[in-house]
Amino acid sequence: MSETTEAFRVVNRFHPTWNGIWLTVGCVVFTAVGVALILRGTTGGIIIGGMAVLLCGGGGLLAATTRLSRRPVLELDSDGVTVVVPWPQTRTDDRRMHWDEVAAIVAHSQILPFRKRTARHDYIAFVPAGAPREAPEATETDSPPSTPGVEVPWRLRYSAHIRPTWSAGVDGIVAAARRFRPDLPFEDRRGEPAAAPQDEDGKGA
Repeated sequence: MSETTEAFRVVNRFHPTWNGIWLTVGCVVFTAVGVALILRGTTGGIIIGGMAVLLCGGGGLLAATTRLSRRPVLELDSDGVTVVVPWPQTRTDDRRMHWDEVAAIVAHSQILPFRKRTARHDYIAFVPAGAPREAPEATETDSPPSTPGVEVPWRLRYSAHIRPTWSAGVDGIVAAARRFRPDLPFEDRRGEPAAAPQDEDGKGA
C-alpha cells in the first residue's frame, strides 16, 4: 500500500450546452406562467399554476443545483475509494470501500434505447472482492472476465456514470488509484458506439 496521503477528487465541471440553455429558458417561462396563474386567484389557476411552479421551478432548481454543486463524484485516498452520492442526499450515504476490498477497476458500457436508436452509456466500477453476483441490466457489451475473482455481472453499488464534464478521465482515475494500490488490475470493457437500427430495406431508421 502506498504512503501517499494526498486525496484525488473527480468533480463534475460546469459545461453549458444548447440543450441546457433551452431547458433553463423553458423552466423560467413555465414558472412565470405558473406564478401568473396563481396570482389570478381562481381555483383552477392556483392548482395549475402551483403544479407548474412545483414541476418546472422546483425541478429546474434541483437540476441546476446538482450541476453547479462542487461536491465531487469520486474520492480516492490512502484508505480507499468513495463513490459520492449526488445532492440532495447527504454525505453519510456515500459508498466507501477500502483498497484491500477492491478486486479491480472495470470500465464497461450499457446500451440503452433512445429515440428509435440506441445510446451507449459508459461506467467505471470499483469491483468488490468476492462480491455477490447482483445483475445489472443491459450489459451486452461486457466481454468475458480476464481478472481472477472479477465476474460479470457485478454489484453496481461502487460504480459511477462517466461524464465528459468530469475533471479526470478513466486513465487519470486508474493512475490515481494505482498511487494508493499499485497492483490494482484494470479492465476496459467499453464497447463501440451502437449502430442505428435498420429497417426492412437495410436503411437506417
